[in-house]
Parts: sequence; structure tokens; C-alpha cells
Amino acid sequence: MSELFVILSENGIEFEREVRLSEISSFRIGGIAAYAIYPKSAEELIFTVRLAKEKGIRHKVIGNTTNILFSDKGFDGALIFTKRIRDISITPKGDNADVICGAGVPLPLLAAKMRDRCLSGAEFASGIPATVGGAVVMNAGAH
Repeated sequence: MSELFVILSENGIEFEREVRLSEISSFRIGGIAAYAIYPKSAEELIFTVRLAKEKGIRHKVIGNTTNILFSDKGFDGALIFTKRIRDISITPKGDNADVICGAGVPLPLLAAKMRDRCLSGAEFASGIPATVGGAVVMNAGAH
């Protein structure tokens, strides 16, 4: 795994070793993950996942840890967290808009940004403690 982390360091991608999952999990459970990686863009995420696959490193992509039950045995591999991928772009299109955002954007933040631009459609998300990426994967909804 050390080769992976040399490459990550050379590319400015942050990571940590021996991460206590109970300290970052919303449920406050879980053992130790060998590595946690924090890409800051979709490009860094793609690069990191490809690199882990090429090097044969066990890995999982994780959002903000909301609604994830980590094992007390931990994870002997790399957890790749999307919570720092927080870019939001709102481009007006007549009465509508194109909204593009990163997987790590909290749903309440997205709802507030859309509200501030007088856009509807994300009101349901204002009370869901999840990120956009996690909401897509988990098919989040409310009410």
C-alpha cells in the first residue's frame, strides 16, 4: 500500500492511516480502518479509485458516514471519503437552472443554495442529514 500513498502524496490527495471509524461514524461505532483517503474533486476521486484498483488494494467509496454501520473489526484497506467534494454550480436556464454539485455536498446546503436562487425541487432534502452522493446511492427521500 505504501506505493499508493506515495502517489497520492505526489498528487496532493490527503490521506490518513489507522483511522478510528467510531470517531467519524454518525453511529459512533466501528474499529480501525487501515487508511482513509479524502479526494477534493471528482477527478481526484476517479484517480484514487483507479489507482487502488490497479494496485489491487481493497477499497470502498464512502460519503459522510451517515447511516453506515462499520464493523468493530475495522477495515483492512482504504476507505475513500467523498465528503470533501463540495463544489456547487447553478447556471440559469430561463425559468429553470442547471444544478451540478459534488457528491460531498450536504443535502440541506444544496436545498438552501437552491432556495436562495428561487429554485424549487430540493425542499424535501432540507431535513435529511446526508450528502448528495449518499442520497443517490441510498435513494434518500423524506415525507
